[in-house]
Amino acid sequence: MPCMTLEATALSKVARDLAGQGRRLVLPVREGPELFYREGADPEALDLSTLPKNSIKEFLFPKCERVLTYRQRGNDVDVEDVTPAVGPTVIFCARPCDAASLPVVEPLWNWDYKDKFFNLRRENTLIVAYACRQAPEEACFCVSVGLSPSSEQGADVLLCPLDEHRVAVKFLTDAGRQVQAVFEAYKTGEADDAALDAFSQEGAASLAHRKKLDKVKGWLDTHFEDPLWEEKTFPCIGCGTCTFLCPTCHCFDIQDESVFDGGSRLKSWDGCQFSLFTLHTSGHNPRGVQSQRYRQRILHKYSIYPSKFGKILCTGCGRCVAHCPVNLSLYDVVATAQERAEKGE
Repeated sequence: MPCMTLEATALSKVARDLAGQGRRLVLPVREGPELFYREGADPEALDLSTLPKNSIKEFLFPKCERVLTYRQRGNDVDVEDVTPAVGPTVIFCARPCDAASLPVVEPLWNWDYKDKFFNLRRENTLIVAYACRQAPEEACFCVSVGLSPSSEQGADVLLCPLDEHRVAVKFLTDAGRQVQAVFEAYKTGEADDAALDAFSQEGAASLAHRKKLDKVKGWLDTHFEDPLWEEKTFPCIGCGTCTFLCPTCHCFDIQDESVFDGGSRLKSWDGCQFSLFTLHTSGHNPRGVQSQRYRQRILHKYSIYPSKFGKILCTGCGRCVAHCPVNLSLYDVVATAQERAEKGE
């Protein structure tokens, strides 16, 4: 079915119009040598040259937020839950690997406890994704985990840049169709299925060198103890860059901050790569060396989470590879596991 096209130069106008409807606007902009998703940036500064360094998760799962407040009155303590002030949001030109992270993590936030903080933000967030004509970064490997540079998962609207000047628009959900009029104001033509198929094939071809990681789970399930962990992960310094940039990592810590007779309970990002993450009060640490912590990250993403929720906890964005300060590649580790599984090792 043909879909509308508009000029690439109209995208900033569409973003401004969506924000003009009362939505918080998040979009990728350049800050020095890097791109970042930022809230409140000028739509004219929209930059689609590559993958932003941060993911979109911080706009649904903030780095730190208050979950309750308390105050002591004599021998009593008054506790008040915090309801986040959440308004309509549009994340404009999110890359498919970021959009796809949302259906991956949604089961987690609604498993044994329904997290109102994440769910309220998700219900109020419109995702306008921007497909990749070619892999934007050398580290990308979305095809390895069942996605593609033009994946539709998690998106309400998908923008496909057919060439330097023309962008096709696909409305995927009811929420996306509700803003169709905003895009139609800038419509210049239509694209047929053949053009869209050619676009998708070009993106997939740019990642044809990436392995399919369909045997990794089976290998991990039988190789908890293996020389690979020390061989491959020895350079890791436990900085946590990979976990904080990852769109699907979701570990957090709960801490109380008190002032005199009252205070707040805070939920803040944490990471399994930190040496204190599993440290017991007794002083014992069940993951006492870094290779064990890196092994846990791989096992969680490619074995434990799939066993529980049926989804790989990774969208192949490659940020953990591109921004690791010691050039440790998660893809190299899991690709090696895939190769060994294929050889029966």
